[in-house]
Amino acid sequence: MGCLSILNEKQSPTGLPISGNFTTPTGTTSGCLAFSGSAWTRSAGTLLQIQVLLNGAVVGTAQIMANAANTHMAFPTAFFPVTLSAGASNTYTIQEQDGTPIVTDQNDAFNLALIY
Repeated sequence: MGCLSILNEKQSPTGLPISGNFTTPTGTTSGCLAFSGSAWTRSAGTLLQIQVLLNGAVVGTAQIMANAANTHMAFPTAFFPVTLSAGASNTYTIQEQDGTPIVTDQNDAFNLALIY
């Protein structure tokens, strides 16, 4: 079993989305993307949802209920199974789900890892 750190405490001072590339380790065709991060909202009682995309397709959504406004909330770590091509270049995107009033700033950070 291996782990490829794709994002490590990546801050997003300009907000979401965050996108980038990584190469699938040689011999790897399946794995699990592990996501964690934080965000906040200006409205109390709001469901915050962040989508993780791999090569343009949504592989999963992380969510947390923000009972309080203007408070940074840590998303529970989410795990999404993925199928990959060994040695291939991949594109990831972390974005808010449509209609979710998420705010991110220099105090929020994101992690993404491939467990294989």
